[in-house]
Amino acid sequence: MAQTKQCESCHVGKPNVAQQALRGTKFVGSFEQSAHGAALTAGKVEAANCVDCHGAHEMNRAMVGNARLSKLHVAETCAKCHADKARDFNISVHAQALLKGNVDSASCTDCHGEHDIRGPKDPASRVNANRVAQEVCANCHASLRLTQKYGLPSNSFQTFADSYHGLAVRGGSVEVVNCASCHSSHAIKSSADPTSTINKANLVKTCGQCHPGANTRFTIGKVHVNPEGARAPTATTRSSTSSPRSTLS
Repeated sequence: MAQTKQCESCHVGKPNVAQQALRGTKFVGSFEQSAHGAALTAGKVEAANCVDCHGAHEMNRAMVGNARLSKLHVAETCAKCHADKARDFNISVHAQALLKGNVDSASCTDCHGEHDIRGPKDPASRVNANRVAQEVCANCHASLRLTQKYGLPSNSFQTFADSYHGLAVRGGSVEVVNCASCHSSHAIKSSADPTSTINKANLVKTCGQCHPGANTRFTIGKVHVNPEGARAPTATTRSSTSSPRSTLS
């Protein structure tokens, strides 16, 4: 934690330096409450500190194209510690879109946050089961700008929120499914991909995680529910051209 304190001595403690932070001193100081900061405080020296992510003498602002924390490279930085998660992410539609230069596509920090990263079991975490749909996935999949730009359904979040699963989440259930339960968390793929968790051929296995004994007939049911009666996009009806995942790439 000593190294973190050294950085904060300027970036939090010196007004002429702190005021240059794009998101302010509160954002910089929030690292101490993060999963990484808590681990360092507990004496786990292998946990990430400032220089592990930003670099030391070679550090650049995140918006610089070749910076470790630029949108196109942040996953490579996280992979140094989270190699297994990075392998899953690298085969996702989000990663494939980023490889093509699409900076609208999600990367690690879009979902997990930056300085204030918390574990998924932490109730305050953006990726906690009770918060991930509304605070993470909806940021893109309920965005009018992004859904219009890429031809995505704009009601994906709302039709989930109005479903049994969505209502249970809003009621405080932590056992009911959320977006990641079906689409997966890192290896998110188009429903047209035969290896996708929401491909028609794999739905029995995906649904069976929560519903033992689920069969093909079980998977015909809607997951996203439109209360007005219009048929909402589901894993069984969504085509490769209308998939909210595939069109980002």
